[in-house]
Amino acid sequence: MAKLKHPISCKALTKPPKDQKPPLFTGGFVPNKPVQNKVYSFDLTKVDALFDVMILQKAIEKPHKLPKPAELKGKQYSKWYNSWNHSTNNCVVFRDVIQDGITAGKLKLVEKPPTMTTNHFP
Repeated sequence: MAKLKHPISCKALTKPPKDQKPPLFTGGFVPNKPVQNKVYSFDLTKVDALFDVMILQKAIEKPHKLPKPAELKGKQYSKWYNSWNHSTNNCVVFRDVIQDGITAGKLKLVEKPPTMTTNHFP
């Protein structure tokens, strides 16, 4: 499993909503053991965005050549595994990489998510 090269923080790394539930399984690899509901300390809907930030900040190495955004439109694709079986948001292994980074202090949660009234360009 990949390790984070250096600490990062980004706007996409926020605490989960109080009612967060894991996204529904939508296809791909079906494990022969029952899936355990893991609890994560970050918003699972932002995993795909976190992957992009981690690549841009060189916190992880790009595992392979990624398809162009037009190729991905409307399709499930795991950027971590280069797989069309599930989305990056549903990739349990990559979620675990993020959670391990938070636990190790290499990923910092943003306490307050940005709002529409926040001026991002002062």
